[in-house]
Amino acid sequence: MSSAEYKIKSKSMTNYSEETSSISNISYEIENANNNVLPRNRIMAQTEKLKDDNKFPSNLE
Repeated sequence: MSSAEYKIKSKSMTNYSEETSSISNISYEIENANNNVLPRNRIMAQTEKLKDDNKFPSNLE
């Protein structure tokens, strides 16, 4: 039985979100992804998708 892959959540982040809150949020989500044994390449792919979907602050890219 395989478990579902952990999905990094952007909550209400946008490319205009305040940077300190965004860093805190994304750090927490990456830590959860690591705790759920999500491989580094999948973490990177998910953060890239957040950037592409404008759900990641542009000043942090």
